[in-house]
Amino acid sequence: MRSRRFVSPAVLGLLGVFLLSLSLPEWGVAQPPGATKNDSTGVESIVDVVSPKYSTSYGIKRQTTDWKQNLEFGSEFGHWAFNSRTNFDISSDNGRDSQNRIGKTSGEIGWKKYRALPLTLDFQVNRTFSDQSTREVEKTTGDLNLSTTSIRRWFGMRHTINLEAGYESLDSRELNREETEETADSGFRGIGDYKLFWNATDNIKVNMGYNDERAKKDSRFESTEVDTVRSEDTTRKRNAFNADVTYDPAAWLTTKLAYTESDFEEEGFSLIGNGGFERQVTKKDNLNFNATFTGIKGVDLTWAMSRYDDSSDFRVNTKRGNERDGSNWEGKLKTTVMKTGVDLTLSRKRDFSNPQTSLANETVFKLLEGKLQRSLNAKFDARMNFEVRLRQQFFEGAPSARQDKDELKTKIDLGLDYKPNVKWLVNLSYINDNKRIVEVNTIRASETNDQEQHTVNIGFRYFMTPSTSINQKYAIQAVYARFDFNTGKDDLDLNQRITTEISSKITSKITLSLDHLFTLTDTGPFNNVTGAFSKSNRAYRQNLTTAIEYRMFEWLTINAQERFSRNDNQQLADGTSRTSRTLELRQGFDVQKTLGAGVSIQANGSYVRNKDTDSYFTLTSSLSKDF
Repeated sequence: MRSRRFVSPAVLGLLGVFLLSLSLPEWGVAQPPGATKNDSTGVESIVDVVSPKYSTSYGIKRQTTDWKQNLEFGSEFGHWAFNSRTNFDISSDNGRDSQNRIGKTSGEIGWKKYRALPLTLDFQVNRTFSDQSTREVEKTTGDLNLSTTSIRRWFGMRHTINLEAGYESLDSRELNREETEETADSGFRGIGDYKLFWNATDNIKVNMGYNDERAKKDSRFESTEVDTVRSEDTTRKRNAFNADVTYDPAAWLTTKLAYTESDFEEEGFSLIGNGGFERQVTKKDNLNFNATFTGIKGVDLTWAMSRYDDSSDFRVNTKRGNERDGSNWEGKLKTTVMKTGVDLTLSRKRDFSNPQTSLANETVFKLLEGKLQRSLNAKFDARMNFEVRLRQQFFEGAPSARQDKDELKTKIDLGLDYKPNVKWLVNLSYINDNKRIVEVNTIRASETNDQEQHTVNIGFRYFMTPSTSINQKYAIQAVYARFDFNTGKDDLDLNQRITTEISSKITSKITLSLDHLFTLTDTGPFNNVTGAFSKSNRAYRQNLTTAIEYRMFEWLTINAQERFSRNDNQQLADGTSRTSRTLELRQGFDVQKTLGAGVSIQANGSYVRNKDTDSYFTLTSSLSKDF
C-alpha cells in the first residue's frame, strides 16, 4: 500500500501548541499568589485570553440527519497573534444508504516583532468522506503557507510588496463498485505580489499591480479499471497585471480607466482519456472605461465601455479550446422631467466565439429599457415600464449562414396605484409582452413564431384594524403562440388567478394567517385567421394554508399549520379527467433562549402528518458557547 502524502492535522496542531508555549511568558498572564498547578485560576486566565467560541447544531428530517460543530479561538499577545477554526459536518441518509463526513481545520499565526518584516503562517487541512451504496470517495487536502507584507513610501508613492511560499497536497481515493482510482500530488509554490498607489494630484489617482505565481508538484494516478499507474511532474505558472487611473477634472465629472491582463499555463498529468499529459494555456485581457456626470441639477448620467479578449488551448482535451473577444457599452440616465421620474438604460454587447470543434459565431445583444413614475395627486400614482431587447446570432462560413437566429422581445407595463385613505390600497396594471423568434436554418424554420402575452392585474389591501389586513389579487392572462410555417401549432393559453391573504394578530401572543390560491387554465388550438379558440384542456388548482402561532413565553413559540391542495385536469376532447388531493397537518415549536454564561440555544421541530405519506418528525437544534 503506498504512503499518502499530505499535511497531518496532528503535525499542524503540535506546531501551534509549540509556538504557543514559546510565547506564554509574553502573555502577561501571571499566576495569582497561592495558586498551585491544580488551581483552575490559570486555566481560566488562558480561556479569557484565547476567547474560544463553540457552536453545534443537530437536525433530523425523515431518514436524514445532519450534525455540525464549529470551534474558534484566537488572541494577540506581545508580538504574536493567532486564531484557529475547526468545523465538522456529519450527515447521513438512511433512505439512500449514504453518509458524508467533512472536517476542516485552518488557522493563522502572526509574528510582528519587526515592523518592516511581519510574518504570517497559515495552514488549512480539509478531509471529506462520502459513502454511498456503490461508490465511496475519500479526499484529503492540505495547505501550509508562510507570507510577509511590507509597505513603503518612496517618491510620494505607496508600495506594497507581498511574498508567499507554501506547500500544498491532495490525496484522493475513489471506489466505484469493484474499481479503484487513487490520485495524489504534492509540491511547493511561490507567489510574489506588488502594488503601487500614487495620488498624483487632487484629481488623479493611479493604482498598479503585478502578481506572479509559480508551482511544481509531483502527481500520481493509479487505476485498477484500466490497469494504469502514472507519475508525472506538474508545473503551473500564473501572472497578472492590472492598472487603473481615476481622473476627476471637475466636481461634476468622475472618470476611470482600467486594464487587466493575465496569463495562465499549466502542464501536467490529466485524467482525461484514461490519463494523459495535458498542457493548458489561457490568456485574458480586459479594458474598461466609465464616466459619471452629475453636473446638471437632478440629472445623473453614467457611461461605461469595456473590451475583452481571451483564448484557451488544450493539448489533450482539445474540445475545450476556444478563442473569444467582445465588447460592450452601457449608458444610464436618471432624472426628473415635469415631476416625472425617468430611469433609462441603453446597452449593447458583442461576443465572438471561435471554438475548436464547432463553427465560429458572433452574438449581439441590444437593450433599451426605461421606468417612468409620476404622482398624479395625493391619492394616485402612475408608472410605465418598457423594454426592447434584441438578440442576434451569426455563424461564419457559407453553410453556417443558414444557422443564424434572431430574437426580438418588447414589453410594456402600465400601472396605477390608488390610496383613498390609510385603510385602502388598490393596484391596477396592464402588461403586454411580445417575442419574435426567427430561425434562418431550413430545418428549424418551422419554429419561427410570434409569442404575444396580455395580462391584467387588479389587487387591493384593506386594513380592517391596525393588526388585521386582507390582501387579494386578481390576474387574467392570454398567451398566444403563432407559427409562420406551421400554423397547426398555433395555440392559446387562458389563465385566471386569484390569491387571498389574511393576517391577524388576535392577541399580543396569538397570530393567525390564511393563504388561498385558485388558478384556472384553458389551453387549446387557436385559428389565427378566424380567431376561433378550441379548448382542449382545462386545469384547476387550489391551495389553502392556515397557520396559527402562540407565543407561550418570550423564548417559546408553539405553531400549527394545515395545508390542503387539489389539482383537477380535464381533457375536454374525450371527457377524461384526473384529480389529486393532498392534506397535511404540521404541529411544531420554536425555541430561542439565552441561558447566561455565554450559552444560547435555538431549536425548532415539528410533527408532520400527510394522507399520502407516512408521518415523520423534523428537528433542528443548535447550541453556542462564548467562553
